[in-house]
Amino acid sequence: MDIISARYEDLKNIFTSACIMNDSAPNFYKREFFIFAEQAGFTTKKLNSGVIDTYFKATNFEEVDQDNNDDNALNRFEFIEILLRIARGKYIDFGKEKSLPYALMTLL
Repeated sequence: MDIISARYEDLKNIFTSACIMNDSAPNFYKREFFIFAEQAGFTTKKLNSGVIDTYFKATNFEEVDQDNNDDNALNRFEFIEILLRIARGKYIDFGKEKSLPYALMTLL
């Protein structure tokens, strides 16, 4: 996806800043992510904290356990993945956008 490449530096900075503000580097923990999602305006009546929680769990699912990958936190690549899930849930699933790149651009 070109949008990820084009906005990667911004995404990395958002992730890093959030981790530093929450003293959780190199991870973005669940509670802090929920606060971030609310403040960023990602949540709606239909895309509520329960849906975000489902996305969080799906993003953290590992078929093979990875000792260095906390299941209650997002690392950088998981942060990008959950943003894609939120963009899909917020814009594509409700017919506001037709493609994931455009949905992500709208979300960002």
